[in-house]
Amino acid sequence: MRRSLIALVIMAMPVVAAASAAGRLQEARDGKRSAFVVVYDGNSAGLEDARAMAKAGREKAGKARVSLVELNRDEAANRDLVEKYGLAGAPVPLLLVVAPNGAVAGGFPAARGNADVLVRMLPTPKKADVLGALAAGRAVVLCIYGKDAPGMEAVRAACAKARDQMKGKLTAVFVAKDDPEEARFLAELRVGPEPAGQMTLVINTAGQVTSGFPGPVDAGLLVAAANKKGGGMACAPGACGPGAKSCAPGAAKSCAPPAAGSTAAR
Repeated sequence: MRRSLIALVIMAMPVVAAASAAGRLQEARDGKRSAFVVVYDGNSAGLEDARAMAKAGREKAGKARVSLVELNRDEAANRDLVEKYGLAGAPVPLLLVVAPNGAVAGGFPAARGNADVLVRMLPTPKKADVLGALAAGRAVVLCIYGKDAPGMEAVRAACAKARDQMKGKLTAVFVAKDDPEEARFLAELRVGPEPAGQMTLVINTAGQVTSGFPGPVDAGLLVAAANKKGGGMACAPGACGPGAKSCAPGAAKSCAPPAAGSTAAR
């Protein structure tokens, strides 16, 4: 009788299963958190050091901002994530920074970075928007504007028209110069602190900044810049992610905007 009661109690207890990598990433997304992802396989050397680095990075960034996720690329359950993030041939253990919208903000082999690098790779909200659009195969019109910048209605109208012409394959992202949350992103773009004025950058689907326009801009010019192939600056946010030639810290160059009114790629 006693054994039967114990068995019934055990059967009544809720089953707590370890969350999958996809499930943990979804939890981070639902909580509007970024994630530090430790990617490994059965042959990974230095895995404990990678785990410690991710944990230390989370402590520095703040636990409320970041989730920790482990991804064993040998497991069949993770096959979709391995394909999505291009992890099949990546050196492991690998540290990835994933934005709250699921886009990769950066990554590097664990032996070539540290917790501070992880924290610096955390994207700002607008940078995450850019990364998400690029990950979805869309070009980006990035409008950086100052207080009381003239002609903003015309710029917004041009962006909407360009988006319609590209049938949804273009996303417009607007960044205010005085937004403290975007200070790091603006510094990466080498945008000056001048409070007035406005600059529109165009990033093609390959993540290249192809053109920069001051003031109002024509929708046709935005579409032409978005469709420009090759050349330009291969330095869009997240350029040192898993698909890049090098995932070493600092591998991506800073995205300095082209000279006003010029085209970076010809």
